[in-house]
Amino acid sequence: KAFGWLAWWNRVVTSDLLFNRRILKTSIPTFCGLEMKSTNHLLLLCQSSWKVWTGCIKWYGLSWVWPRSVHDLLSWWYGHSFKHLVKTIYEALPLTILWLLWLARNDILFPKKEPNWK
Repeated sequence: KAFGWLAWWNRVVTSDLLFNRRILKTSIPTFCGLEMKSTNHLLLLCQSSWKVWTGCIKWYGLSWVWPRSVHDLLSWWYGHSFKHLVKTIYEALPLTILWLLWLARNDILFPKKEPNWK
């Protein structure tokens, strides 16, 4: 839920922010290679992220207008209601997708390396 809150308020540490803080040498476009990565672009508007969201919406049989921000997406998402188990899954899904997109971004941006203890 904490990451969802950060995404909601556009406070996720993205590559453009790391570049501006001089942690990265360049702002690396991770999924699409088209632009600097804002929270909204990375988690919603990027072509790769958009495919994930569209697939979920289609799976639930819903239709939507492309939201402008993660805030708009979550406001729309939680405006629907379902019963029992479907509701539980439906409510957990957007936060899970946001988190998995973030992990995928990190796997690209920060290659996993074993520490050298020597």
